Amino acid sequence: KPALCSLCNTPGVNLPLFDCAHCFSTMCEGCWDKVHLSPAIRARHSKIPHTKKCSKHKKTFKLFCVTDSALVCYVCAFSKQHQGHNVVPIEEHLASASLQVELAHQLEE
Repeated sequence: KPALCSLCNTPGVNLPLFDCAHCFSTMCEGCWDKVHLSPAIRARHSKIPHTKKCSKHKKTFKLFCVTDSALVCYVCAFSKQHQGHNVVPIEEHLASASLQVELAHQLEE
């Protein structure tokens, strides 16, 4: 069963869907553009390609467990398995990781 745009219910079969970690919803390109009109909103919201879901809870991965270096859903993040771990939004981890790579390149120069 394909994922659906949470606003217009268009199935993500022939068009890409995107997750917004700030809105906690999955949208097609058209709905993304309608919801995220202003540059200020676009600056605070991350457009993440819709990804696989957690096989255990069937929820979209929105978080990254830094401790385990693994994508996790919200249910997993609050489970005993990840209790006390450093869990951050995916886009925060990606920003941090890209900054680390950039810093490493600068240090090599």
